[in-house]
Amino acid sequence: VLGQRFGEIDTRELRKKIGWVGADLVHRTQDAAKPVNIVLSGFDASIGLYRQPLSAELEQVHRKLAELDLTALAEREFATLSAGEQMRVLIARATIHDPAILILDEPCSHLDLPSREEFLAFLQQLTTRPGAPCIIQVTHRLDDISELLTELYGDDAELHLIFAANAEGEKEMIERHFTANVSSEVDS
Repeated sequence: VLGQRFGEIDTRELRKKIGWVGADLVHRTQDAAKPVNIVLSGFDASIGLYRQPLSAELEQVHRKLAELDLTALAEREFATLSAGEQMRVLIARATIHDPAILILDEPCSHLDLPSREEFLAFLQQLTTRPGAPCIIQVTHRLDDISELLTELYGDDAELHLIFAANAEGEKEMIERHFTANVSSEVDS
């Protein structure tokens, strides 16, 4: 991973190069936690803050909150934020070390339509910033990735996808949207 071999690198250092945000992290974050402390917890990859932060860390957190337009939310309780704002705070936490890779695991799964659209616009903006991480997004909803996708991987210029049994119609949508030949395998 990132040119390093497991067993030959300190995984604590490798974790700083890979940010991760999953929808389940929202439920594991304390309702009363303030975004400033949530982002601070990213330095230790912990859920919650268990030590006094260094002044340099606090300054870096305030810069990150400003960079992601979250300054106004810094002292609010996590539970009072909208679902989209919560995801943005968790992305700030995951990117506090400016990782090379940001993995988003079903980031839109609990968002209502307006929050989802706002969050996807935020992600699109994030990808255009200098030094933006490579974003790997895991999703079951193709419309969550359509505006972010820049590369398709497959073999012989053919995209191979496994669809859930109830997603047969998405093959045609992908072929129209990406002008790709798609072969599908139904996974029931």
